[in-house]
Parts: sequence; C-alpha cells; structure tokens
Amino acid sequence: MMMIKPASIVPATLVASNVPKNDAAEWAPARTDYAKGEKVIDGTHLWEWLSDTKGNTAVKPSADTTVPSKWLDTGPINQWRMFDKSAGQLANASGAQVQRQIFQIGTKTSNPGSIDITLQPGTVVDSVALFGLSGYRVTITMQDSVDGVVYGPEEVSLVDPAASNMWEWLFTRSRRRSRIVLTDLPAYGTASIRILIEAGPGEKAECAMVVVGALEELGEALFGGGFGITDFSTKDADAFGNETFIERGYRNRVTYPIAIYDDMVSSIRDLLIEYRTKPAVFIGDIDREWSLIYGRYKDLNVTVPQPSFSECTLEVGELI
Repeated sequence: MMMIKPASIVPATLVASNVPKNDAAEWAPARTDYAKGEKVIDGTHLWEWLSDTKGNTAVKPSADTTVPSKWLDTGPINQWRMFDKSAGQLANASGAQVQRQIFQIGTKTSNPGSIDITLQPGTVVDSVALFGLSGYRVTITMQDSVDGVVYGPEEVSLVDPAASNMWEWLFTRSRRRSRIVLTDLPAYGTASIRILIEAGPGEKAECAMVVVGALEELGEALFGGGFGITDFSTKDADAFGNETFIERGYRNRVTYPIAIYDDMVSSIRDLLIEYRTKPAVFIGDIDREWSLIYGRYKDLNVTVPQPSFSECTLEVGELI
C-alpha cells in the first residue's frame, strides 16, 4: 500500500503546454465596460463579472475583496483543469453575498489530438499519476539538464487488451483505461517531466488530474478491500410509483484494509495526519486499476491486534 505526496504545481512549474489559453480575453485593467456575465482570464482562472452596472473600476479579479463580490471565480481555464480543482461559490454570510472556495469535481483539460505538457517540479519526485484520461496512449519522459534523458520515453497504452475469448477480442469494443500510475522514475530534483497524451484522428485528448510527487509506503494492503461510488443524482418517486431522475456527478471511493509493522506506525500516523485535509494519490495494488485513486481519506482508526503489527482501514473518496 503506497501513497504519492503531490508536489505543488504552480504557473512556474508548467514550462510548456500545447493547450491554448483561449477560454476568454485576458483581464484588462483599463476597461470599465464589462457587462454582467462577461468572463476574463486572470492568472490561471476564469472570472465572471457579477455587477448589474457596467464599470470595472480596475478591480483585479484575483484581488477582489469587495462585499458583495464583483468577480466570481468560475474555476481554472481549460489548460489548468488537469492541475487545479479550486473554484469560487457565492454564499450568504450575515446578510451579505460573499465568495468561498470549493473543490470542484468533474472538470477536465481537453485538446484536439493531443495534450503535450512539460513540468519542472523543482523538487525530488519519483512518481507520476494521471486520472480521467481519454486517448489511446500516454508517453512519459524525464530529462535532466546535466544527465540528459534519465527515464523513458515510456509508452503506456490506454487500450485495455482484456478479453475472455477470441470472439470478444475481435467483435466487441475495447475498453480504455482512464488512469495510470508510474512509480519507477529516478529521484531527480532538477529534471523536467514531459507528459504526452495522444488521441485518435478527430478525437480529443482529455485528462482530469496530473500528479507528480514522492512515493511513501503505508504498509501492506490486505485482501478484503473494495470499491464503490457515491452518486449525487436524485431519484424520486411520486405517490403512484412514477419516478423522476436528475443525473448529476458521482465520486469513486475505495476502502483499503492495511497492516502496518510496529516500527512504522508512528511515522505513518504522522504522515496521514498531515494529509487529513489534503488530497493525495493512494495505491492499493498498482496492477488493479480500481485501487488507484486521487482523493482524501475520511477517518483514521488504528487497532493493534498483535505486538508485531497494527491494522487500519482507510476509506478514500475521489476528488476529480
């Protein structure tokens, strides 16, 4: 059982991307004629002007502290949705409309043909995880300014070859993998990582989350774990049994039973306490795709059934 501690990805980390910043025009401080509902780019986020009265008065969207808010943070631009899930949400506080930050699920970066990015983490990383993928192939390359290419190009097919018989192999539609994790990168602190996601002709490459970071061991994953979903759709029935459905998003969840050797209990406890409100990548078995998840665990309860090891169960809810 392992966990990837995500390295921070900020604008300086993304040194190259083929995904254009064309969601809207850049914010212009000289403009005073923004109309209600008009959107602009400020930094890596898309902002919407809320005021009924035209007049920007040079309020920078990301620095807006007015009450009520003049700008709404609608979330990252397309280029940054694979790194950032934060967005603003309007709420009432003491009778005034204020903006609070939320963690948005269901958003993806998409681009026709391919997504080609290069990251410079600036810290030691040895793992890469990608979630919410759409395409047919991912290629990872790690290059150091002194040593040159130190990893890859490592090609990973997203086409799942699993088939129970020849008829199924020939005539049924192949399944595509939506998540991959690589944990064998050399531990460099100065190297850049190129990630290429390729889609077929006329298709869009998509990715919901990119994580680069350092691998941490959490113990031994035990059999008895499982997975499911939390569905946010509504399903109602009237007095006659007629049903209505409103389809909404859902969230994957995975439960991991873990055995922890006695000499590792304190360090793993401290690590998990540090990440009680932070998302990370959890890996039950790297060969079982359902056990790979980016999210936050719910609670931590550790029992000590024997002197040599302890046991705990982590329930992780996905955040993509």
